[in-house]
Amino acid sequence: MRISNREFNKRRKDLMVQMESNSIALLSSAPPSVRNNDAEYQYRQNSDFFYLTGFAEPNALLALIPRRRQGEVVLFCQEKDKEKELWTGYILGPDAAIEELGVDDAYPIDDIDDIITGLIEGRDRVYYSMGKDDDFDNCVMEWVKVIRSKAKIGPHPPSEFQVLDHLLHELRLHKSPTEIKLMEKAAKISAENLFVKDKYVSEELRNLAMETNCLFVTASQLNRSSVEEIEFDHSHISGGLSKIQTADNVIGIFTSRAMRERGRYQIQLMKTRNSGGVGAKIDLEFDIDNLRIRDMAEDEEHQQFTKQKNMEF
Repeated sequence: MRISNREFNKRRKDLMVQMESNSIALLSSAPPSVRNNDAEYQYRQNSDFFYLTGFAEPNALLALIPRRRQGEVVLFCQEKDKEKELWTGYILGPDAAIEELGVDDAYPIDDIDDIITGLIEGRDRVYYSMGKDDDFDNCVMEWVKVIRSKAKIGPHPPSEFQVLDHLLHELRLHKSPTEIKLMEKAAKISAENLFVKDKYVSEELRNLAMETNCLFVTASQLNRSSVEEIEFDHSHISGGLSKIQTADNVIGIFTSRAMRERGRYQIQLMKTRNSGGVGAKIDLEFDIDNLRIRDMAEDEEHQQFTKQKNMEF
């Protein structure tokens, strides 16, 4: 079961009905997220972009122009590249996008600077998600500057910019029968497929953090094999590699009954974004009276004890 092109088209039509006359809406795909060096996290499309297109590739832009005679829905996407596809996977390409996605026109993303200004010029308003992607914000401003520089001999530049999110997110609150069926199916994942659900939730949380530009902190239980351990590794995390692979930093918190009685805890760095500090341990003290946490490395008594213990060995 999947969302049909007819439904995606209805979503686009419903959004354009809400837009002011003589306006244009611009939506950018989500940028790829680099894990380290040249390795990227598994790509996930921007939720709003996917809601209107069903298109899951990066490096794309959707333009909606209500009542444009030559076509209201214009997509910019990557060109077909067989060699690149060996590394990144299948690329739809502009030619196939028109039929596969039901858009009116599709152009190579590399040609966007030459084409997009012609779509924006003469429009009174531009709708887009402001402040979420600095690179895209800069692109929109650069396109407007180009139009302004030619205003004396050509159409006028837009005079108003509006946040698209309010209109679009109001539409997303209303679920179609197909969406409801898909949600019901997702909710019925059995215990045997719990790993699939766990992986999905981990990836959704990570991408939500990226979309909202927020720091997300989640907690996970350790599995039974960790009960007697004092050194944690990835195999001790309940849920497995799905949580490890989607997290930038993974921290283990160790304590024993004796340590708890003394208000002591130990943080173990199991994964860091730049791989620095992995394996490091930080001893902390929790003061239950004033609810403060103190780094034991800064405690003179603890430093003296550690120094004496090292001398004995």
